[in-house]
Amino acid sequence: MLGILLEKIIGHTINGRIYNAGEQHTLIALWSYANVESAEAVPTLNFLAENGTGNKLSVVGVHIAEYEFQKSTGNVIKEIESLRISFPVYQDNTNEIWGLLNATGLPAYFLFDSSGALVAEMISNNDLLEYAMDFATDAGVYFKKGIVRQVKRSQIYLGTLRGRKIEEIVDHTGEEEWAGAISKGRILVRGDWLQDTESIRATADGDELLCEFRGSELFAVVCSGWMELAIFENGEHILRPDPISSNLVSVINHETNEIMKIKIRAKKNFEIYSIISGRS
Repeated sequence: MLGILLEKIIGHTINGRIYNAGEQHTLIALWSYANVESAEAVPTLNFLAENGTGNKLSVVGVHIAEYEFQKSTGNVIKEIESLRISFPVYQDNTNEIWGLLNATGLPAYFLFDSSGALVAEMISNNDLLEYAMDFATDAGVYFKKGIVRQVKRSQIYLGTLRGRKIEEIVDHTGEEEWAGAISKGRILVRGDWLQDTESIRATADGDELLCEFRGSELFAVVCSGWMELAIFENGEHILRPDPISSNLVSVINHETNEIMKIKIRAKKNFEIYSIISGRS
């Protein structure tokens, strides 16, 4: 399996060459720059890549386009530079590598040994951190794990490449309020599919999108230039979201799980692709 994957990847990475892959342990990391867990994993992947040389480990990133704008190589390269990614990345716009690995979600990490056999499949960042700690111990290098919050995240996809059409969502939920999920005003929320709809709800009306959820954090995947296009509000308070990448922002983040209502108000035409809530 590893040989088939590397045959498709080697020579086609967009930010650097792959060295010694297949001759040692190889970690293939599926990630997306607009995915919260993927962004959180970058420091760990960088640590493994930077310390893998001489310690028989090669790290290869495979970028998965969850949204149409992520198919642009220029956009991906910009985020690679912004995130200071130190491992080579292959752009899997056709989901070919995704399919060969039978991946079902992000994040996903696949570890192969030098014979090409799959020895570990990790489907969470906690799994990756445990592997990184074991690697650091074996290699005799220091790894700062830090504090890892146990967070369950739910996501509403409002504009993505996979899933159902908005009409099917409305029919499936049977709730009239979902009929307002696409605004005719300045906010463009192009719904495709929902995940765990009980945890987060959103309704649109004109130039406003209201998100209601119980949790400790809220993220949004938005169009580039969002700072000039929209205002984020919590009651009477104007929020200042923290950008994680050009299209992924942390809207609010605190320690306790509360019922919250966040309003996104468009000043100009504004696209929002998904909203993600987290409960610790």
